[in-house]
Amino acid sequence: SVNNLAWLLCEQGQYAEAAVLHKQTLEVQQRVLGREHPDTLTSANNLASILRKQGQYAEAAALYQQTLEVQQRVLGLEHPYTLTSASDLASLLREQSQHAEATALHKQTLEAQQRLRVRCFQSCTRLLSEGCKRRRLCLQVPSVRRNFKLLRVMKKK
Repeated sequence: SVNNLAWLLCEQGQYAEAAVLHKQTLEVQQRVLGREHPDTLTSANNLASILRKQGQYAEAAALYQQTLEVQQRVLGLEHPYTLTSASDLASLLREQSQHAEATALHKQTLEAQQRLRVRCFQSCTRLLSEGCKRRRLCLQVPSVRRNFKLLRVMKKK
């Protein structure tokens, strides 16, 4: 896909070419999917990351912030995509010596990630205790399978 090619170019240090591809992808997605679609928001975050790598910190920060605000409203404060954008913005703020803002955002993100993990763990525990048929179905999901293994280890202790 175009996105994969853009990341490959980025890994090779060809940031300008990668930025062009990310901008094109974002423009198409905004037109076809809409400005608030999760894929469009991910592309906006990807473009912000490339701008950051190019040293265009003000533009990157503005795009990260804009994307984060929409994700919080549309996807929720604890959605994984939202948390990724928040973490990316916090890292940029840290790089720009905006330590107080970066620390606050990193703390908020970490707390949300922990709440999300606890809810996931509780859901997995509940689903896995509901019987054999349900358990087999749940274990087909990799994250559930990992949590089930963790549960078994914890019960042995």
